[in-house]
Amino acid sequence: MADIRIPATCAAGCFVFLCCLCLCLCKAAEEDSCSTPCTNITVLAPAGPPGPKGAMGPRGLRGEPGLCEPYRGRGGGYDGTMLPTDISCAPGEPSVTGRPGNKGEQGPPGTPGLPSHVGLKGEPGETGLRGFPGVEGPPGEKGARGWMGLQGIPGAKGPKGDRGQVGEKGQAGAQGPPGVGSPGQKGEKGAPGVPGPSGATGSSNIVQGPPGSGGVPGEKGDRGPRGKQGVPGYPGRPGRTGVPGAPGRKGDPGGTGANGQPGNQGQKGMKGESGWPCRSTCAPGSPAAQPADPPFVAFSAVLANRVLNVPENTIVTYNSVITNAGNAYDEITGKFAPSVPGYYMFTFTGMTTSVKGSAYWSRLKKNGKPVISLYDKSLGEHLSSSNSAILLLKPGDEVWVELDARSSMWGDYTGYVTFSGYLIHHV
Repeated sequence: MADIRIPATCAAGCFVFLCCLCLCLCKAAEEDSCSTPCTNITVLAPAGPPGPKGAMGPRGLRGEPGLCEPYRGRGGGYDGTMLPTDISCAPGEPSVTGRPGNKGEQGPPGTPGLPSHVGLKGEPGETGLRGFPGVEGPPGEKGARGWMGLQGIPGAKGPKGDRGQVGEKGQAGAQGPPGVGSPGQKGEKGAPGVPGPSGATGSSNIVQGPPGSGGVPGEKGDRGPRGKQGVPGYPGRPGRTGVPGAPGRKGDPGGTGANGQPGNQGQKGMKGESGWPCRSTCAPGSPAAQPADPPFVAFSAVLANRVLNVPENTIVTYNSVITNAGNAYDEITGKFAPSVPGYYMFTFTGMTTSVKGSAYWSRLKKNGKPVISLYDKSLGEHLSSSNSAILLLKPGDEVWVELDARSSMWGDYTGYVTFSGYLIHHV
């Protein structure tokens, strides 16, 4: 049974109405019983407060089924369930879905959950397979120059190398101007030749015949003495230096020549200056002796041409010599071989070409063993570098500069690529 609630103001009004109705009925009854007329007095009492809510009544009986009146549902269809027993009503059409309602307001935030606990650390996984090697990175920057190494122990002399190929013939130099010398004297006239035989004589009583044929010419006379040599002309200008060929094989040392004839005695020299005071090398009581001048050996040479993509172990021949005191440097082989023992200071330089990526690897060698090295690589412009070393040499030792395979250097007469050395202490 439905719970029907009536507002408090309506209940108070109904209560007053019922009270007034009861009074009127009572007065009417009294009038019917009384002989005298009664005066109707209506007393309106103020409304009291609403009474307490009554208890719910019992549930009513089920009503009779209603008529088969189509009832339109919420969706627009008809509900045919409430019909008389003798009328059959088919169910209505399915209702059309209505428009969705407006979005509801956001609900209050939920209660925060309990803090989670950190799980235990899992077992380590298996080591993965090794990856492929990465792409080769660009070359690093050039490192700082290292400290000079200690002098190594000289090794045993190596076997004799194979003979090198003969280099190409260099270009001929420009022809010098003709000499200015005067021509030699004219030689003496040769002796006359032997006369030919005379012709036959004609008869005396006959007219003289024609002359006989010419005789056989005489033999050529002896050559006269050679004239005196003329004054030599001025030397011509030196031609351009040809492209140096590959160094040839070192020849076998020649045998010792026979002693020459003693020369004529020279003129007596001038009197020398006073000698130096005797030092520790003088024996007690020996006369003071002037020390001899120390030997002087020095050279400096320039690479006057470019070298490109040379083969392995190519010796650099510095073909423009600036200084060669002591004649220890050979511009044909590019090697320095002093005859004076002592400590020598060496310096060599290099310059790349301007082709990007071209490089050179050069090293200073003593008797075939590397001592110090140089390396530089072009980034599209010329780059220079240098290195130095002090070596102890004795007669028979050789020092040179050598290039590795595919090395290229820029050289010209201005002296970008040089090789120099000099004696700093005679031993």
